[in-house]
Amino acid sequence: AVVSVEERHFEWLGDRIVTRSMAHVHRVLKGNTADGQRIEIVTLGGNADGVAMRVDGEAHLQPGESYLVFLDPTPFGFRVTGTAQGCLHLTPGARGPLIEADVVALHLVSRQDGRLVSAAGPLPLPRPLDEVVREVEGYLRAP
Repeated sequence: AVVSVEERHFEWLGDRIVTRSMAHVHRVLKGNTADGQRIEIVTLGGNADGVAMRVDGEAHLQPGESYLVFLDPTPFGFRVTGTAQGCLHLTPGARGPLIEADVVALHLVSRQDGRLVSAAGPLPLPRPLDEVVREVEGYLRAP
């Protein structure tokens, strides 16, 4: 989904601190969520009651920023699939949003014979969002 984070707050969930980010959905690639819907994305870590918890590798969503996110529904809200690897930051570009990832080499994968295999070489970054969305949608349509 392509989302923009509107707000976030931190709280305890059992013995863990979580961040609850409210996001506006601009485009759904797969799933039951509708364009225009507001969803809650839950990530591990944050600051609550004077205690800070950081989880290395976890996605960090910032209010006012937009992302291409791969999400799984849970009873507590949506979780980012693959931690930070499933959360791609978007920046404005002359012809539309660009993906700016905090990774050295980002690969899209597809499932073949029950195994995940690299669908292509590393994605050059920055890369136009529309181009990546078309590629992901192609993988979703594949048998």
